[in-house]
Amino acid sequence: MNDDLPTDSAVPEGASQRRFIVFAHHIISERDRIRFGEDVFRRRGYQVQYISLWYLLGNTSNAGVETENFKSVRSLWQPTEHEEFLTFLDGLRPTDFVINLVGLWPDSHWLHLALARRRIRYTFLNLGKFPDLQLCGPWRLGDLRRSLTRAASNAFHLAHRLYARLRLIATVGPSYFMLDGPMIEIRGGVYQSPLSCMFPFPGRSRKIDAEGFELLWANRALANASRRLDGKYAVFLDGGITGLPDNVIWNLDYTKDPEPYFAELRKTFDKLERDHDIPIVIALHPKSSYSEAELRTAFAGRPTFINSTPELVRDAEFVLMHGSTSVSIAVAFRKPVLFLTSEIVRSTPDMYAVEYLASWFEQRTIDMNGADIERQEKIPIPTPTERIYGRYMRNFLKADNVKAPSTWEAVLDTFEEMTGQYSKAEEAFPAEALK
Repeated sequence: MNDDLPTDSAVPEGASQRRFIVFAHHIISERDRIRFGEDVFRRRGYQVQYISLWYLLGNTSNAGVETENFKSVRSLWQPTEHEEFLTFLDGLRPTDFVINLVGLWPDSHWLHLALARRRIRYTFLNLGKFPDLQLCGPWRLGDLRRSLTRAASNAFHLAHRLYARLRLIATVGPSYFMLDGPMIEIRGGVYQSPLSCMFPFPGRSRKIDAEGFELLWANRALANASRRLDGKYAVFLDGGITGLPDNVIWNLDYTKDPEPYFAELRKTFDKLERDHDIPIVIALHPKSSYSEAELRTAFAGRPTFINSTPELVRDAEFVLMHGSTSVSIAVAFRKPVLFLTSEIVRSTPDMYAVEYLASWFEQRTIDMNGADIERQEKIPIPTPTERIYGRYMRNFLKADNVKAPSTWEAVLDTFEEMTGQYSKAEEAFPAEALK
């Protein structure tokens, strides 16, 4: 995908050119090159470099986080020695645009201290917002029990975040208060839970409201008129809960025997297909790597597609899912969503927040081994309302004041203004002049 974008050598040579640099915890995939606006930076004369700190963050024993569908860009640099990386940091200049995707936690605080000591200010992306235990659902008037439950949950997780903050300060020591944090925070949506920012002075960051990543994919699908399927269908957004690179990246446990999970999933699909006389197709997780035999068994021969989620959601009658940022694509297209859970799903670390996600849509979840699947009555399909979907859009995808069609053009204009570079009208450093 995106083969038209050129690649740079692993470590850029020469100091005469401004650079666009991304620090990541793990790999950078081809789709990230689109999400990070690489084409915009290249047009403005920036040399591009992606750096994975996988080894430097303690993952020396396992580099296997790729799958057949999830591969790193060819130009990724993965330093193995701290001194090598710190020497690289010494060469950065204020005109280099740095995105730091490595969060602040005990094992990564050395990176943030190294940036602070060199006065390297960077940009932080908050464009994949998603309701989880830190972003609990809104109160619902008229439902006292659920409102009290959510209030108690919010209080519990606020206390947990306070404990995590104090533990981090104890680990880093007084140097914690040296951390400047990001110069720019690019955020999609306005929702922010108290104490969810781990930096000491979040008010120092300049906030730029922009469109969330999923709106990028939705807009691209809207511009693409082609259809993957004819006729009516519903789409299941595969959560990949039976084992993905993310589980390796974050050292999570996951379901080792996937068959019980897929059995309950198939039973749920059968019920919904009978209820609504509509076939269900599968939008595979973009990092998945099922074999053909596994796909036939797991989904009982239902059609499966990969890297087509936005187009499939765009044309679907309704969407099925557990918990995924792809819910935002359904919101963009105002599609009904059913949230599926079970004991197996709830035991999977990435799926603990299905209930919270459903609460933002004022829905209860459907237990794939519960009464909804066994009873004769149809499972109802909810009707999207602008009150609910507009609220989700504003909180997690796009603030009301966002008008600019290009996130990265606006961000780069702001950065160059803040660093005293050329104005938008001057089109600084045309790429041709730098070759």
